[in-house]
Amino acid sequence: MVNNGLYVPTIVWNGATSIKLEGFWDDDDHKKVLYDKKAKNIIAFALGMDEFFKILNCKTTKEIWDTLETIQEGTEEANMTLMTSHNSDSE
Repeated sequence: MVNNGLYVPTIVWNGATSIKLEGFWDDDDHKKVLYDKKAKNIIAFALGMDEFFKILNCKTTKEIWDTLETIQEGTEEANMTLMTSHNSDSE
């Protein structure tokens, strides 16, 4: 399960948090940014063309994961409709 979205290196300066410029990233920042890119690539290459095109515009691994979860499991509303339909058919 993917818990977090895109990692964006930040710095606290005078009590305010701001995004670090890439030139100021340390090795840990580079590694964390690379993890998200690798995860996105692994997921994308494992998909069929239909699923791939559905996640094409997702920006983060978390967004891809949530989209795929909805595609595979359906929305809660769609599941409730399906269960209601199934229950009324069996009565």
